[in-house]
Amino acid sequence: MTDIRCSDIAATEALAGTAPYRRVWFIIEQPGAWGADALTQSDLPAGFGEDLKRLLDGTDVGVALARRPDIASVERRTTRRRRLWLAHTSPGGVRMRAGSLDDIREVLKWDWQAVLRGELPPVGRRSADPVLFVCTNGKKDVCCALKAREIVDALRPDPELTGQVYESSHLTGHRFAPTALLLPTGHVYGRLDLERTRSVLNAAWSGQVVPEYLRGRTSLPGWAQSAEIAVRTSGHVTAADALDVVVLRNGKPMPATLNPAFDTALTIQVRHADGRSWDVPVTAMELAERKVSCNGIPEPGVSWIADRPVEAQAWHS
Repeated sequence: MTDIRCSDIAATEALAGTAPYRRVWFIIEQPGAWGADALTQSDLPAGFGEDLKRLLDGTDVGVALARRPDIASVERRTTRRRRLWLAHTSPGGVRMRAGSLDDIREVLKWDWQAVLRGELPPVGRRSADPVLFVCTNGKKDVCCALKAREIVDALRPDPELTGQVYESSHLTGHRFAPTALLLPTGHVYGRLDLERTRSVLNAAWSGQVVPEYLRGRTSLPGWAQSAEIAVRTSGHVTAADALDVVVLRNGKPMPATLNPAFDTALTIQVRHADGRSWDVPVTAMELAERKVSCNGIPEPGVSWIADRPVEAQAWHS
């Protein structure tokens, strides 16, 4: 009898609002195999993974490992110099640097609070080129290996995508596999297939997103992700950096990133760069216990459900 995987169980769970909350993403190229905890179970320098986790514990920095799917395993093991990507993903403040380091431990000396403010260290070069990181970390969850592997294997022979698609370690949400992170904007997608992945990449090169498969933008908390996606869907807004989410407290707007906790007393408003705005009611729907990982035990959860956006007064003319 075929095992039922967590991504099959979650096939009807809402995608919107499920992306992890991370204002900054730091991706490290690490060829070779990874364990379930990729940072500490790989061929990174001894102790580095533990040191980096301690340094970034409690911050809004997401860390993942990546490897190119088109490099032979022998070359992977002999590579010393590591590529890296560092992206600040907040709407209106998107920036990314892509480069490489001979000694990855240098990143332990970076001012990470400055990075969270958008002040990136002068590593590599500035880059706005989209890069898609597809989670294939089967040691973390088998769904990612079984479903995402088909995508990266199919895209591997395409020379136009060299350097644009990477395998990655855990990005959260294996129940939505195949799942992927798009930098520099920090949009996370779920339930991808080959055709959907190509459409996501094609859209990214013209500064667009594909709302149908969006889990959310990671610089926003889950409830704000859901509100933003509702506006994208109902208003056919696809420009990646066109929208931001604020909450109104006593009529005064504050960025959702400064109010990550959900508060039913606040008005959630999605604002377009062209001046339009929408009020979006969001409710937290309790989910029955279900497996969020193939190896996990059933646990309850929350889905952020956004009602139809209501056009509000323009926030600027």
